[in-house]
Amino acid sequence: MKLDFSDGRLARDDGRLAVSPEVKISHLNETDIPSLVRGAFLWNRMFAPTRAEVFHWSAPKRSAWVLFAPLIPFVRSIKLVWEVLNHRRELLWRCIRAIPIVLVAHAAGAGGQIVGLVAGLGDVEVSFLRYEISQDRPIASGNADAPPA
Repeated sequence: MKLDFSDGRLARDDGRLAVSPEVKISHLNETDIPSLVRGAFLWNRMFAPTRAEVFHWSAPKRSAWVLFAPLIPFVRSIKLVWEVLNHRRELLWRCIRAIPIVLVAHAAGAGGQIVGLVAGLGDVEVSFLRYEISQDRPIASGNADAPPA
């Protein structure tokens, strides 16, 4: 599957998507660290080469992203703490306690970006789709935010 954004339809439509009020979806995020790591890796493995293609990145720009990708977990974590500090200060300690998991997830994402920029898409779109469709995401007991079964 190859994504093609070259026709500019979304931009011509002022970036608006139509959503039917009858459509209902339910989605659970990852519930354990191995699943989170796998999802972050696969998504970023797919995202990086797609972004590079859509924005016509040169070889030097791709190389720079590969070279500096190991900094991504730290930059994203600092941005997260900064945003929480400025907009949701009451969540600051929860955010800080989660930093080790956040770093692991972003490290997996950075690894995915490196692999995607070096190796290209390959069959990662199929792998990510299989992951999204079949990944077991059990609902923790007492989770008030869980969708109805």
